[in-house]
Amino acid sequence: MVENDIKIVLKDNYKEVKSPTVIVGLPSTGLVGLISALHIIETMEMEYCGYVESKRFPPIILIHNSELALPLRIYQKDKMLVIISEISLPTEPEIINDITSVLADWVKSLDPEYILILRGNPIPNRMNIEVPNCYGLGTSEKLNNLLDKVECGIMEHGIITGIDALLMWECSKQNLPAITLATDAFPNLPDPGAAAVVIDKINKILGIYIDPAKLIENAEDLRIKMRDMMKNTAAQQAHLQSKEFQIPPMYG
Repeated sequence: MVENDIKIVLKDNYKEVKSPTVIVGLPSTGLVGLISALHIIETMEMEYCGYVESKRFPPIILIHNSELALPLRIYQKDKMLVIISEISLPTEPEIINDITSVLADWVKSLDPEYILILRGNPIPNRMNIEVPNCYGLGTSEKLNNLLDKVECGIMEHGIITGIDALLMWECSKQNLPAITLATDAFPNLPDPGAAAVVIDKINKILGIYIDPAKLIENAEDLRIKMRDMMKNTAAQQAHLQSKEFQIPPMYG
């Protein structure tokens, strides 16, 4: 096996832009990041412009609009790039670290204005909450001040797991302008309502408007379409919180 055979492939329609905004929406609690990212892609009519490939990824090919596509993909519209995966990524430390390294190095080469990493925060009483809370944390004081300005709570304690954690850490080490946005979400169900809250915060941070209403209107359809992925994601989350990766009580 070639050391770190993971690579980013950009299609002919990819356009180089200066200081883009990069949004990362990968499967996690409530599929909040993925649902939010897919909604942005659809609403903005973004173009599929690249993908990440590796012989170490699961043997899965997706079909979108009669076109073959790998699960970990890149979309573009003007100065915005969105990175998504429509399958749960491998959790083996070697692979997940290599994925993170490749993504972080590529994003750094873009000299991004913002990197937004979207995810859900599991809470057991989500059913009783009409509008979930959204919290954020930036890699600089300037970014935290921006979060405060858009009335997004600043995380003071907690824990981040999986590739979202590694991406935030890598961005911090490389002084990249990254913000993680986490919204309270169902632990074991797709949560379009939580994704709508994330979209609202993105609008305020970036000064744009992406209508979150369709996420609420189509919530039941989204839950049905994504239930199998949610099962796989929930299993991975449980693994990360197992004895092998025990979360300290003070962060639970």
